[in-house]
Amino acid sequence: MKKHKKNKASGITLIALVVTIIVLLILAGISTQMLSGDNGILTRAGQAKEVTDIAQIEEAIKLEYFSLLGTDILNYGNSATVKQAIENIMTKDEYKDKIVKKNGGSGSITLSANSVIVGATSPNNIATITIEEGSSDGEYYAVSSGKYYKILTDSDDLKIDRTPTEFSEDDTSSGGGATKVIVADTTKATASLSDDKKTITITGVAAGNTSITVEGINKTASIEIVSSIVDVNLDGAIIPGELGVGVGNTILNFNNEQITQGDTSIATVTSEGVIKCGSKTGTTTVKIDGTAYRVKSTAKTVPSTSIGSGAPAVPTGFTAIDTDDAKWSTSTAETSNGLVIMDSKGNQFVWVPVPLSDLNSMFMCTNSNKSGHTCNVVLNGNTLSCTADGHSDELCGKLYATSTGEIFGTVNQTYTQNSGLREPDILNSTSYGDWSTTADRGLKLITRYVTEYIGKNITTEVDTIKSGWTNQLKTEFNKMAVSVAKNGGFYIGRYEASLINGTTRVVAGATSMSAETSSAGTWYGLYQKQKDFISAGSLKSTMIWGSQYDRVMNWIGDDTKIKDTSGTNGNQDTNRRTGVVPADKLKNIFDLYGLRYEWTLEADSENYRVNRGGYCNLNYSPSSRGSLNPTNAYVYYGSRPSLYIE
Repeated sequence: MKKHKKNKASGITLIALVVTIIVLLILAGISTQMLSGDNGILTRAGQAKEVTDIAQIEEAIKLEYFSLLGTDILNYGNSATVKQAIENIMTKDEYKDKIVKKNGGSGSITLSANSVIVGATSPNNIATITIEEGSSDGEYYAVSSGKYYKILTDSDDLKIDRTPTEFSEDDTSSGGGATKVIVADTTKATASLSDDKKTITITGVAAGNTSITVEGINKTASIEIVSSIVDVNLDGAIIPGELGVGVGNTILNFNNEQITQGDTSIATVTSEGVIKCGSKTGTTTVKIDGTAYRVKSTAKTVPSTSIGSGAPAVPTGFTAIDTDDAKWSTSTAETSNGLVIMDSKGNQFVWVPVPLSDLNSMFMCTNSNKSGHTCNVVLNGNTLSCTADGHSDELCGKLYATSTGEIFGTVNQTYTQNSGLREPDILNSTSYGDWSTTADRGLKLITRYVTEYIGKNITTEVDTIKSGWTNQLKTEFNKMAVSVAKNGGFYIGRYEASLINGTTRVVAGATSMSAETSSAGTWYGLYQKQKDFISAGSLKSTMIWGSQYDRVMNWIGDDTKIKDTSGTNGNQDTNRRTGVVPADKLKNIFDLYGLRYEWTLEADSENYRVNRGGYCNLNYSPSSRGSLNPTNAYVYYGSRPSLYIE
C-alpha cells in the first residue's frame, strides 16, 4: 500500500501577524516620541528656533541700547533707556512682527490732538490724528512660533524671560496703546484705526458735532469732532452765506457768546458775523452760531507805514488791505489794479483813479453841446469849473451813451434838462416822476424816504420840497466832482449794497438789498440808504452817479469784458449773495455782471432813473443801461454806494 505525503502550507500564523503588528506599533510610538515628544527631534528643532529668535531679538535690543548710550556720551546726555531701544527696534521691518507691546492696566492714551475740524465733502473732509506714546506702564514681549516672551526692562542688564506667557492679540499694540475707536454719532463723522494702530483717520459726513472714544486696555481718550466745516476763502471780509443773511428777509441776530475767535492775526469775526482779514495771511478756524468756518485768508491789513508811494488817501475809519489782485504794500502802490479799503465792520471799497488829465473825460458843463464850445474842466482850489469860452457855471456828468441799451461808448455831449440821459437832474413828471402826488409816487416817496424832507407836508410845502430836492441833487453832484478832482479819484463799493439788521453794508456773502424786499423800498429808499451809509466828518457816501459808473467802465477798458453779454461770468446765485462768484470781478469790483440791476442817480427823460450792469437771471453786460420809474419797488433793482470827501 502506497503512502501519500502530506503538503505543508507556507506563510505566517495569526499569532505571528499579531506579534508583528505589535512590534511595528511599538516602533512607531518610539519614532513619534523621538520626533515630537517633549524631547523629540521636532520639538527640539522648534525650541532651537525660538531660542535663536529670542537671542537675536535680545542681541538687537542690546546693540541699540549701547548705541543710545554712545550717543548720550558724545552729547553729554542722559536719555538712553532700554524701553527707548525696544521702541527703536520695533520700527525696523525685520522686527516689527517679532516684538509687541502689551497695554498696561492704567495710564492714558496720548494723541497728537484732542479736537479736529473736518468738512462734509471731499477733499476737505479728511483729518488724521496720530496716536503717540503715552504712559510708561506697557510691557514688551518677544514673539517666536506664536509664543510671547517677556522682555525684562527693569534694569540695564537687559534679558528676555525664556518662559512663554499667554495673552490675547487684542492686548497688544505696536504703539500708543489703542485697540479701537468708537464714534458717538456716525451720521456726523466716521473714523478708522490704521493696521499699525498709530493713526486715526476721521471722515466728515454731515453738519454737526460729535466725538470719538479711543480705547485701549483699561485706557480711553476722547476726540472732539466738529464736522461739516465751511471753507471760506477770505479776500478781505465776508458773511458766510450758510447763515442765510437776507435770504427770505432773514437777518443775523445773535450775540457775541455765539462767536468763537480763532487766530485773530489772520481773521476776526465782528458782532454781526462778518469775518474779516487780519494783519497776516494764512488759515484759521472760527465758529459762528454753532457753525465752524475754516478761513483761508489771502488778504491782509496794511499799516499806514507800509503803504507804497503813489497811493490814494485812506479815509478815516478805514484800513488799507492787500489782496491777490492789488497791493498797497509794494514800493509803488498798485493803483491800476483796484486797491481795497475796509472799515471795522468789514465794509469794502475799491479805489478808482481819475488823474487831473482825465477830468474832462468824466465831467463837462451844461453848455457842452453849444456850437464851437469845447469844455475845459479844471480844479482851482476848492472849485471845479469849466474855463472855456461860452461855458456854463453848472457842471454835469459826461455820459457814454445817448440812450439806454447795450451801446456804451458814444459820448453824450448834450445836457438837456428834463430830457434824455443826464445828471444831475430831477424827474419833472407829475405822473411817475418826482412831482407826482399820487399815493406811493414822487413827492409822497420823497417825504417818506429822503431824510431832509421826512415830515414835510406836500400840500402846503410843495414848493419848498421841489426847490430843495433840485438843489440837493446839484449840490451832491458838485461835492462829488470836486472830491474826485482833489483826491485824484473816488472809492466805489466793492459789492452791491446789502442790509444787515436794517443797516447798509458793503460786504461779501450778504444778500443785496432790493427795492422790493428790503426796508429801503423804491429808488428813493435805495438812495437814502446809500446816503446814510457813512456821514463821518468830511467823509460822505452816496448812491453811485452815472458818470462814476462810466468812469469805472472806461478804467477797466476792455470791451471784451465790459460789453460781454454771454452771462458766463455773472453772479447767478439765486439767493443774490454778494461777491460769491469769483468770475464776476473786474478790477477787484464784484457783481457787475450779475446779481441785481444797479440803480444810479442818472436821470432819463422825466420819468426814469437809470440802472446799470447785469442781473443774475439775464444776460446783460456790465456797461449796459436800462431805466425804470423810481416809484417801482422791484426785486430786480439794487444799488451800490460810492464815497466822497467834502
